[in-house]
Amino acid sequence: MKRIAYIIPGYKQTPAKRNGYGKVAALIAGDKEGPEVMRRARAAKRMIKNSSLTIVKGAKHDIGQKEYLACIKRAIKSL
Repeated sequence: MKRIAYIIPGYKQTPAKRNGYGKVAALIAGDKEGPEVMRRARAAKRMIKNSSLTIVKGAKHDIGQKEYLACIKRAIKSL
């Protein structure tokens, strides 16, 4: 059975591929987001084997925020 990575709900499912560090998924959440977001992020970390969870300090629920973008750039460079 192949492991499937769900990146964006509703988009085509693709088989998960490991990057050079052996991680399947990089999960990112802001520390100023609501408690439900943090609960879901931690649950996803437990459910996705070989995943990493990064909590971005000072980030709210806005992906355009500079703290989020810096973390996303670091995650992409690590692939």
